[in-house]
Amino acid sequence: MAINPTEAIHRLSNKTTADHPTHVKLISKRLFPLIFLLSTLALAGDASGRWNGSLEFKGENGQSQAALAHADLKQEANAVTGRIWKEEGQDFEIEQGQVTGNEISFKFRAPEGEEEQVVVHSVRLNFVSPTHLQGTLEFELGDQKVSAKLTFNKEK
Repeated sequence: MAINPTEAIHRLSNKTTADHPTHVKLISKRLFPLIFLLSTLALAGDASGRWNGSLEFKGENGQSQAALAHADLKQEANAVTGRIWKEEGQDFEIEQGQVTGNEISFKFRAPEGEEEQVVVHSVRLNFVSPTHLQGTLEFELGDQKVSAKLTFNKEK
């Protein structure tokens, strides 16, 4: 049975992807990584700028406490540099700063405890939006591991 070319083109153009489930699977497998990458890039922002926020932690008495927190960050490619502080005049240089996807991580050294022992603080922040970061700050003081919630909003 011969099919004329016009009829063949018409039949092909009217086929839906439902007629070809394998075709849908191939397209889905190819597009998913691209969609995931684009959504991650859209969520991640540029870390450069001044950030203001809060540090929430449990005090010695077990009660929740909060303190203001500030950061001045500079991002170049995947590297992050800058400083972080709670009180003006007591800022600490960021070390090993990096951006991976929508996560920023870095360390800084600051005194803690009654003896003002200098300890390494580890910070992990995620872009909730291009102007909002949320994550954790952790450090060890003696045999005690301290963890706090850290939230920042980017200054305009």
